[in-house]
Amino acid sequence: MKTHHITLIGACSAAIAFTSSLSAATVASPYLNDFTSSAADFTTSGVGSWNLVDTNSDTNPDAYQFTANTSTSAGFSMLTLGGNPGSNFTDFTVSTTFSVSSVDPGQAYWGLAILGSSESSPSDYILVDYQGSNGQFRIINVGGAGTGTAVSASSFGGTFALGQSITLTVTGTYVGSMLTLSADYDDGSPTQTITASAFDASTHYTGSAMGMRVRTPSGGGTTVNFDSFSAAVVPEPGTYAAIAGAFALLGVVLMRRK
Repeated sequence: MKTHHITLIGACSAAIAFTSSLSAATVASPYLNDFTSSAADFTTSGVGSWNLVDTNSDTNPDAYQFTANTSTSAGFSMLTLGGNPGSNFTDFTVSTTFSVSSVDPGQAYWGLAILGSSESSPSDYILVDYQGSNGQFRIINVGGAGTGTAVSASSFGGTFALGQSITLTVTGTYVGSMLTLSADYDDGSPTQTITASAFDASTHYTGSAMGMRVRTPSGGGTTVNFDSFSAAVVPEPGTYAAIAGAFALLGVVLMRRK
């Protein structure tokens, strides 16, 4: 059994290496960054600045910080996920943990931008974010042609306070090109969830750019610390069957050698 695990790890490593070789701008799935060493995989755009910072004064970076002091607008930091979840209609999950250390009153939102048309200039994407000042949790289609179903859930039961650690996780599930989105907001109390009903994503929201997005209020003064970011495509059952078949064949070969 241990041999099988090692073989699987080796196979996954080879697959990741191959995926990475396809494009320097594309990261392999699954992807995880705890922002303790680099944020070089991400492309930033829009307003504000993005920098690795040391928030606990131990001289080591531990967060990817967005800061802005400007008029109402949005800042992005995105990467392209290998496996092309949008164009291939492949199930995926994206998650980030963050805290907000300062925000002026106004229309400030923080969260995730997914299935973007471009990591450098995402004009077509799905936005999942939260506004602490009014307790509004949103799944909203941006760009495209309004082919999706927007969900806006206000007063959904989550909480927010400056410095509070929050984990936002988005799961996308396809049936053909019909996409259902589920967003979980975990603030340490029972997790709150909103779901966007299935919509046809065959024309828009077919990109594979994933990342973080912050909208600053009029007057700016927004600082958000992202502690981690992860993204992964979810293999279809047929993929698991193929892996199991490969292991069975390997077992037969090894038995015959004995």
